[in-house]
Amino acid sequence: MTDSRDAMADLLTEPASAPPSQCAKSFAQLHTGNVLCVATHPDDASLVISCGSDRTVQIFRTGSDAPERTLTPHDSAVLDAAFLPSAKLVVATTGMDGACVISDAGTGEALQQFHEHQKYANRVCFSSDGEVLATGSYDHTARVYKRKETGGAFSFAMRKQFVGNVESLCTIPDTHILVIGVRGDNYLHMWDVDANTVTKMNLNANGDDHVSFAALDIKVSNDGRFVVVATDTSRVLVYQIGNSQPLRLLCGVLNDGFSQPRCALHPNMEYIACTSQDNKVVVWETATESVAAELIGHTKLPRAICTTTNGDDNEFALLTGSFDHSVKLWTK
Repeated sequence: MTDSRDAMADLLTEPASAPPSQCAKSFAQLHTGNVLCVATHPDDASLVISCGSDRTVQIFRTGSDAPERTLTPHDSAVLDAAFLPSAKLVVATTGMDGACVISDAGTGEALQQFHEHQKYANRVCFSSDGEVLATGSYDHTARVYKRKETGGAFSFAMRKQFVGNVESLCTIPDTHILVIGVRGDNYLHMWDVDANTVTKMNLNANGDDHVSFAALDIKVSNDGRFVVVATDTSRVLVYQIGNSQPLRLLCGVLNDGFSQPRCALHPNMEYIACTSQDNKVVVWETATESVAAELIGHTKLPRAICTTTNGDDNEFALLTGSFDHSVKLWTK
């Protein structure tokens, strides 16, 4: 593991450009209900998927005013979505119906459906090579599906039981390691699904087992070295993976035990952004821990956020989705 002092030094790089600070575009006609998720394709940041309480999944481009395709893969609100990295228009979604559905976003066809979760399936992600699919649920489990052949169909491989709701789930880039945050638990769980082993990382710097906050959203840096944790105590923490000493403590958001904050990262960790219960999004400069921008424009709670690029100059931008039914594009 890299020494924590070296890791800290790597977070001190000054940003090369200004942060997103203004709303460049508002997509107000995509959804008729609360927007619960936005995500971009890993190989094409202009290709976006959004989903919401209106049971729809919208596929659109940041440069267009209308969706390319509308999907209705669930009989309930759609809670999370992800593009399959190895395919242009294949998406996985999870919903309040407990299902995970893999769909062809080009044709609208449901390619595979999994109905094993007993409560809300609120999280879904793919490994960066597209060979592993994982879901998390309020039934206290995470489930893993694998391809038996490269590019083939997914089949159930294994599950893990946790002490509480699986609130957050993502993969470490270029690995088959899941990072999982659980309600009522002071650990991040690193699940190597190839070896089927779990390593726990204590989120408490003093090493005790007191649960002082919940890891409601987690994002791993592109280089796989850092993990950002959005909590229910109005704080966002940055850790080196495997080290319980937080490297950054970011304040300025309002998120309590009833919140569902979501965060997003600059590709090089120059900025970190997080949604807030007071209807704004806060953007911090990672090097200084200072607030670099406040994105104000949503009239209700922003519930979704992801990184994208400004199509004009390919610079860092953000997409947000809100309970005001809109998706907004933010640029510098």
